Amino acid sequence: MARTTQEILTQTSHTENIRHLANQLTREYNELINATYGAIGTAITNDLATRIKSVVADLGLTCIELIEKLGLYQQNNHDYNLKHTVENLCQKVIEKVI
Repeated sequence: MARTTQEILTQTSHTENIRHLANQLTREYNELINATYGAIGTAITNDLATRIKSVVADLGLTCIELIEKLGLYQQNNHDYNLKHTVENLCQKVIEKVI
């Protein structure tokens, strides 16, 4: 996910690639959700399971916001405030993944 998000960050000037990268990020997040079910099921404590669920959900909310902004940016790629927002959201996703 970090690699895909980094690629989004470098491709903001090439909006034709953004849709593909947003779809890739969605697929990768879905894979993480599937892995999370197993991690929650085998967590040693309920606190750990709750923490895992919370971290993954928080990442998901940031990914949703990023994908929504990417859709807007793809329609209006001359909006530099929107580009800045996309870049900030990419950084947030990368920080949450790492």
